[in-house]
Amino acid sequence: MATLHLFILLIPLHLLQVNSQDLSSEQTILLGLKQHWDSPPSLRWWNSTSFVCDWPEVECLFGTVTALKLAGNNIRGTIPSAMCLLKNLVSINVSQNLLYGDIPDSLHNCSKLETLDLSMNELSGTIPVELLFHKRLLHLWLRGNRFVGEIRMRIEAVRLESLDLSRNYLNGSIPDDMRNLLRLTFLDLSMNLLGGTIPMGLFQMRRLNYLSLAHNIISGQLPEQMMNLYRLQELNLTHNNLYGTVPKSLHGLTRISTLDLSDNHLSGDIENVVHMRSMSVLRLCSNRFSGKVPQEFVNQLFHENCLDPSNLCSDNRKKGLPSCPLSLCSDNRIRGYLKCQSRHDKSEKHFVIMILITVGNGVVGFAILYYLVKRCWLKKQESIGSTHEQIWPSSPSLGEEDDWRMITFQRLQFNRTEILSGLTDENLIGYGGSGKVYRVFINEGSNVVAVKSIMNPRKSDHGLEKEFLAEIKTLGTIWHNNIVKLLCYLSGKELKLLVYQYIENKSLHQWLHGKNREILPVGNGSVTRLEWPMRLHIAIGAAEGLCYMHHDCSSIIIHRDIKSRNILLDSEFNAKIADFGLSKLLTRQGETETASNVAGTFGYIAPEYAYTTKVNRKTDVYSFGVVLLELTTGREAVTYGDHMNLAERAHLHYRDINTVIDALDDEIKDSIYLDQIITVFRLGVICTATSPSNRPSMKDCLHILQNCRNSSS
Repeated sequence: MATLHLFILLIPLHLLQVNSQDLSSEQTILLGLKQHWDSPPSLRWWNSTSFVCDWPEVECLFGTVTALKLAGNNIRGTIPSAMCLLKNLVSINVSQNLLYGDIPDSLHNCSKLETLDLSMNELSGTIPVELLFHKRLLHLWLRGNRFVGEIRMRIEAVRLESLDLSRNYLNGSIPDDMRNLLRLTFLDLSMNLLGGTIPMGLFQMRRLNYLSLAHNIISGQLPEQMMNLYRLQELNLTHNNLYGTVPKSLHGLTRISTLDLSDNHLSGDIENVVHMRSMSVLRLCSNRFSGKVPQEFVNQLFHENCLDPSNLCSDNRKKGLPSCPLSLCSDNRIRGYLKCQSRHDKSEKHFVIMILITVGNGVVGFAILYYLVKRCWLKKQESIGSTHEQIWPSSPSLGEEDDWRMITFQRLQFNRTEILSGLTDENLIGYGGSGKVYRVFINEGSNVVAVKSIMNPRKSDHGLEKEFLAEIKTLGTIWHNNIVKLLCYLSGKELKLLVYQYIENKSLHQWLHGKNREILPVGNGSVTRLEWPMRLHIAIGAAEGLCYMHHDCSSIIIHRDIKSRNILLDSEFNAKIADFGLSKLLTRQGETETASNVAGTFGYIAPEYAYTTKVNRKTDVYSFGVVLLELTTGREAVTYGDHMNLAERAHLHYRDINTVIDALDDEIKDSIYLDQIITVFRLGVICTATSPSNRPSMKDCLHILQNCRNSSS
């Protein structure tokens, strides 16, 4: 027994001696990697006098190097073939750097490798077939590079659990050999040049919970076999050439929460799709669906949605949509959103009227005629916005009661009396570019709305007035969780009033730059500053709102005044884009328009807009980039006395890699999220590129920000 104990005690000592020898050679290999990359400043801890396992970018297990964590280290160069001389490597992460060239075949020699992340670099060439033969690999992420060619047909990396080849230039068709990846839970092939049809083998991967084939040129129909993916939670097939009807088997995907089939050629009855129970995000716009569903039903059921106006209806004529067909009243799920009962009553009234007429009762007939004439007259008055409610006594500043008209965009729990009576000095909370802003309590103080006043120009042109009203009505019909809701619009002789949902936590600008931001109240307590995860959450929310305006609305909406003051934060710090006073509506055919004058805020205005007055989606992208720079640096867009604005200064730091960290906000630069912060800073610089063609779209921005958030999970 004593001999056995001695043997057990001697085993760790023996391994320690071997591993010490291994660490010595591994240190030599790692220092060779550093030299290969011209000794970047981020690897300053790598030297011959320090212990390898203490280096921040190195992980060890049992005295040997098992992982390299080099994401976002501003490493420039090629992937060295000597990397797999580290025989015990299990994980390699060199994402979000400036690596270029081909993937060396020698990576196949990392025989124990389970995770390989080369995403967000400038790598090119074809994907080595050896990578897809690697039988121990669990995670392969190559997104955001410049890989070309086809995905090799033989795939034997059967242990793969996640595969991300998105945002490259891959072509050809998706290999049916994908059926061998039975353990795969995440597959993203989006934003490539893949064609052909969706292979049947894809639907043998029953563990998939995320599948994106978006932004390719895939054609054909959606197969019935989709029901095999019963664990699927998110399916994104937007921007392809799919046609035919949506198979009923899609209803078997009971766990799906996000479904994006927009921008295809799909057809069939829209009702068959919107009745899927588990979804919170549904995008079906830019297709050829028939049938109609109530807009109120869609808005309440789905947290985020995109449907063509031709597939929407509403019993509220102020929505500007056709009335819903009577056939929908038989559907118990959407019956509550329709005036089904009133329609039934109306048909009974008509039946009684016919009986009375046949009896020849002249008195009753006259009464009915009077009733119908009066009813038609009231409808006509209502259609032009006239109302005859009694309001509070007339005030010289607000005009006579008959001078006001009210247009609503949603079902309201208040009337104009409550709004007008709340425009007092006690409720004044600020000043906008065109008037005062009030916080008005409604429903006996149980709810709050924000009211923005706009002065009417004297002798205004009636044509411009109609255009303004049309624009307000259009903005009133859009709905998104990251856009402030416009509830109604009141117009008087001297004032226009825009009534919005009230946002509790004020603006992003106040949180980043306000003098008293350290004592801003939140809920039952207070928040001293915005930590990085909250800042990234705000950036993603604002990007989602802008992406909806740019890509998912029937008419493109250009905000023209995106800035931190116009990004409001609700009680949970969800971003809400506000102040559409300068917005422009563009048609899909002409996605650029000339503005009559330059509008916006200095420091956020795109350079081409300043000297050409041409406005398009890239105008907003520039402004959004400045907001990203505010979030990462903590600096204002323009600082008094500084000869450079924030974007210009950020570009100087970007060109000198060594000073990028110096540009970041001191409150967050020492956090564990430094890689994410540098990525978002770099995105802000790219968004503020001088040439609009070099700026990404808001879809690209949103994709990068979401991937940035997911990289930490």
